[in-house]
Amino acid sequence: MPRVEAVVLVATFFLYAAAFALSVGGLVSGRERAYRAGRWAALAGLGAHTLAIGARTVVAGHFPIVTPYENASVGAWSIVVLTFLAPSRLALFRAAGAGAVALALLILGWAVTEDAAVTPFVASVRSTWLYVHVTFAFLAYGAFSIASGASLAYLVRARRGGPAWLPSLEQLDRTAYLYVVFGFITCAVMIGAGSIWAKDLWGSYWSWDPVETWNLVAWLAYGVLIHLRVTYGWRDARFAWFAMFAVLLIVVAYFGVGLLLEGTQHLFTVPTASGS
Repeated sequence: MPRVEAVVLVATFFLYAAAFALSVGGLVSGRERAYRAGRWAALAGLGAHTLAIGARTVVAGHFPIVTPYENASVGAWSIVVLTFLAPSRLALFRAAGAGAVALALLILGWAVTEDAAVTPFVASVRSTWLYVHVTFAFLAYGAFSIASGASLAYLVRARRGGPAWLPSLEQLDRTAYLYVVFGFITCAVMIGAGSIWAKDLWGSYWSWDPVETWNLVAWLAYGVLIHLRVTYGWRDARFAWFAMFAVLLIVVAYFGVGLLLEGTQHLFTVPTASGS
């Protein structure tokens, strides 16, 4: 790992951890000042995280999306970016800040347990479809993470009224739903682009690999949630609880399969020319 990256990554950890602690403290105590401080800590952490990714890009000579460490780091970064890029009318950091930063911190913590050595960008992964696949994966995972954060805020707000400075229950419910729909669409593109890339890399569009299967299961679960909302009017607490637990499928699909199962050909590492 480049030295500059290592230094700013440590700062990123501390700032994200502070952001999570302050955000949760603000939610529990009802103190808006603490939650606001958490927002600034998260923004500072995002700045440090961006520097870390930039330093690695310069050293590696390509955007870091190949190894497990790189995928997880950029994935965590994208979750926080999406949270801050949301329209201001959604007051999204208030709605989902604690949940989004918590998941980003979890993913980043897992990343540093992996090999952080800079890896060359070998010919077998040089494909436009790789960038499409990875970009939409980050958008989908980020959107689902934000939806779970908004759902968490909804449940906190609904319990005895919650902090008055949080967005209204209707706004939180609407925000969670919008990000579930956005995540569902981008996840579909991710799966489609990944299938096309897999055809070039492994000779088959679909092989029921554990990673492929779990991503499909997660996508279908969110499809069921949207169906329940549109057809049966699922809103409020029922929708929030479903969205919160559904994000666990994303966690499993993202790195749980790689930890618990062997024999997956859907590698997040640099594959060899034979695809093994």
